[in-house]
Amino acid sequence: SEIGISFGAIGSAVGTTNQLQLDETKLRNALANNPNAVYDLFAATSGATLTTSGDIVAVSGKPTAAPSSGRYVIISDGAGNLTAEFRDESNNVLWTNTGTITAGGTNSTLIPGLVITAASTLTGAQSEIQVTYREGVLQRLDRYLDSTLGAEGVVSTRGDGFQQRLRQIDLQMERFEARLEDRRAQLIRQFSALERLLAEMQQQGAQLGMQLASLMGSGQ
Repeated sequence: SEIGISFGAIGSAVGTTNQLQLDETKLRNALANNPNAVYDLFAATSGATLTTSGDIVAVSGKPTAAPSSGRYVIISDGAGNLTAEFRDESNNVLWTNTGTITAGGTNSTLIPGLVITAASTLTGAQSEIQVTYREGVLQRLDRYLDSTLGAEGVVSTRGDGFQQRLRQIDLQMERFEARLEDRRAQLIRQFSALERLLAEMQQQGAQLGMQLASLMGSGQ
């Protein structure tokens, strides 16, 4: 809220701070007094510290190509040829670049955003630069939206779950309808057999009646 952007006053009741609020006066003052702080709040920021001095003895600037916290390892052959590797916190190499430097000179292209200074004498010693990376509001929002609305996000996953459940229900309905059709066919067969049996019994009854009538007629 120091820069005029918030979801409401601290202590607001739950459910009443679901809209982003902008205080234009505070935001203008923050931009006028400390624009870098406002930028750092929204954008991803990273810092670099030389932790191992070898052929590189000083570093300045902010690394712009580091995708996360980790370290740059600068390998020197002692003749001015450099290879820079960015390694994440699991020591996986994510990025490499090559360049040159002279004794006591500087290089601003080997590592984007950083200016490195060489020792007065190059010996081939390896150097390391520790990088700290912090996500800004925009990066966090982007990551949240991706985790929610992306292909592997909550909405997509739940949608896939609903679709799978619907397919299961459809399959269960198909199986139920098949069983129902089998039962209907079975009842039809039983009813047809019952009708045939009834017809046979009626025919036998008629024949028996005729025989009884014949016997009674012959006895008179």
